[in-house]
Amino acid sequence: MRQILITIMINAFLHAQVPDNYDDYDLAKEKVKPIKQNSLSVLFDKTAPTILSMKVKTDNIEHQWATTGDLVTIFCEASETVHDIRMVVLEKEIEIKRMNAREFIANYLIVDDDPDGLLPFNVSFKDSAGNALENYEITTDGSSVTVDRTKPDAYTTGIMTPVGGNALPNVWNSTNNSMEAVIPVPNDTTLIGGVATFFAKIGSGEWEMLGTSHPLDANDLDSLKKVVLTEDMVEAVSGFDNGLTIEFRSSLVDKVGNETIGEMSESKIIIDQTLPTLSRIDVESTNLFPSVAKVGDTVKIKFIADEPIEQTDQFFSKFCLAYLLNIVFNLSCIYSTLEPNVPLN
Repeated sequence: MRQILITIMINAFLHAQVPDNYDDYDLAKEKVKPIKQNSLSVLFDKTAPTILSMKVKTDNIEHQWATTGDLVTIFCEASETVHDIRMVVLEKEIEIKRMNAREFIANYLIVDDDPDGLLPFNVSFKDSAGNALENYEITTDGSSVTVDRTKPDAYTTGIMTPVGGNALPNVWNSTNNSMEAVIPVPNDTTLIGGVATFFAKIGSGEWEMLGTSHPLDANDLDSLKKVVLTEDMVEAVSGFDNGLTIEFRSSLVDKVGNETIGEMSESKIIIDQTLPTLSRIDVESTNLFPSVAKVGDTVKIKFIADEPIEQTDQFFSKFCLAYLLNIVFNLSCIYSTLEPNVPLN
């Protein structure tokens, strides 16, 4: 009977390096010195494979955060050629894609019923000798993914206030040059790095974004954030015309992308950019001769407007000054807000 001798190379005894992949096995075998020509050399490997690199990120703008619809990518590099790879996310095994003998990736899509919080995952595999690495879950670069599908708290859009010129509540007139918009921001740290956005519509029109979104920072939390909307933004709303009403609402989006659309503002802004027309202007003084005045006399001006006029001291003072060619002595104005064609008493 022909005798077969087996030489076993054991790393611990012969201080040989354990090969990393199949190619390295060929080199290791060449170093084994069989006793006879017909002897068989066996490479003995009882060292479990390890992870050289494991990283995780998402396609969210915040790569360490995820919400519904975001794709999570896990990258792994093993210390040697591996097989029987098993990747588990949230206790669900997912498909892996090999890049080469030692590197592979896995993708996981966040869905509606995934819980908020740190995303758990682990990987298991075996090397060519059957040594196993089980349920490894520590990234080598400290990366992690936090799932946040919670939207900002519900809220109602704040007051909208016309600014500039003869500013009046709930009226957009020809002298206004901007709109102050208010949005209540809750005390939610995920809103830091998020945005606030304002929308408007007229009648049955579609909601339209006013300008661009406004970044949120730590100072905005738990406060009434004020934003200035320009004249161009307001007057660019589809259907903008005299006599119509503009409605407003807003939205809050946190840094992960969760959005809450606020309830409509109670402010409903009426568009009135038509200048009033004055008629039947009567001027008289308290002088014995009403058509003349001296120092100490009071000049009275009466007129009729084609629409109700809001009383503002600034407006009527300027009107009287202009009408009297800047000759003002103890000047007072008596005005009428009667409807058109109603005679003065």
